Amino acid sequence: FFASSDFDAYKTIREALPSDNHANDIYGKETATKQAADFFVQYEKTLRDNIGRWMEANLIPLAIGGTGPTQTILAQWLSNEETPDLGDRMVYYDASHECNVDLSRYREFLDALPDGTKDDVWDDYILNKHRDAIEDKIARGIDLWSDDAEEDVAALRKDVCSYMVIIKHHTQSTEAGVQDIAICAVGGRSERDASALSAYRSMYLSPINAMLAKARYDTPSKAKATALIDSALKSAPTAEDNKAVSAVLKKRKREGDAASSASKSLKQGTGQIFSLRWVYMTTSTVM
Repeated sequence: FFASSDFDAYKTIREALPSDNHANDIYGKETATKQAADFFVQYEKTLRDNIGRWMEANLIPLAIGGTGPTQTILAQWLSNEETPDLGDRMVYYDASHECNVDLSRYREFLDALPDGTKDDVWDDYILNKHRDAIEDKIARGIDLWSDDAEEDVAALRKDVCSYMVIIKHHTQSTEAGVQDIAICAVGGRSERDASALSAYRSMYLSPINAMLAKARYDTPSKAKATALIDSALKSAPTAEDNKAVSAVLKKRKREGDAASSASKSLKQGTGQIFSLRWVYMTTSTVM
């Protein structure tokens, strides 16, 4: 960046500023210089904090599931092989990340890792299991994601997809989980009591959520969905279930503890009202 034309333009503008004159509230060249220095100190710290984790053996194996060229570089490094100069092909455009990738710089990054890192990377179960495929195929330029990959490469791909690739999650589902914990922890309940209540609510809601899902895809009619919810409530935990959970909470009952009020509320059946309120909240988003 410091060698770029943009930085040269910045320096030209900065040098044209007047000098600082704090008495007259003029903040010029010196202030701008200090601000730039502070910015780059913070920039470098943030950059190192973010890439530092990728210099550790527990994350480097994930790169085997990257795009074809980066897989090859990683495999060649692991196999103690030199990376040949591919000329213009050493820099390619990665559409997934919308940026240019310099393979020679990537190899330099790997070569600069601390001694012993390579052995630690090979200790990864997936990489070690498929070591032959990595050394004999991926290091030779065979693409892990090729449709016509040979059996050993396909086996590596299957494990990468099963154990390495980040699983997509639904934001609404995540928020629902956060909300559930927040509700169960309200009133200063202890962590153990909140966990017990969350598990209990999950038992209540699982048949309801199943019915809601069915209503969402099979019966768009609100009347039919309501009937399905009524059916789900009939399969919800009984009074005997309430007593069982109440007994568990009472084992930890202490004077003034939230477990006391939690067990009383369950015993009195307010857990049923709690559940119905949740159904109303959930249904309003489904319809």
